[in-house]
Amino acid sequence: MKTRHPQSLRAGVAALALLALTAMPLARAEPAPWYLWVSNTADGLICAQISPGEDWRVLRGPFRDGLCRKQGVPG
Repeated sequence: MKTRHPQSLRAGVAALALLALTAMPLARAEPAPWYLWVSNTADGLICAQISPGEDWRVLRGPFRDGLCRKQGVPG
């Protein structure tokens, strides 16, 4: 059975830490905008970031808040 040397283990941990630090800027996410959706089949309005279903269409937007009051793109 092979045993790892502490020096090679430290080098592996350092390489993994360096990889994680360089990948962090790529994982940054921006907030999604909100839209006011209206139902095509019923009298309904909803504020959501994604479509509530196939029977809904965008009435207004984008908005910065979940109440669909503040116009604009968040961020």
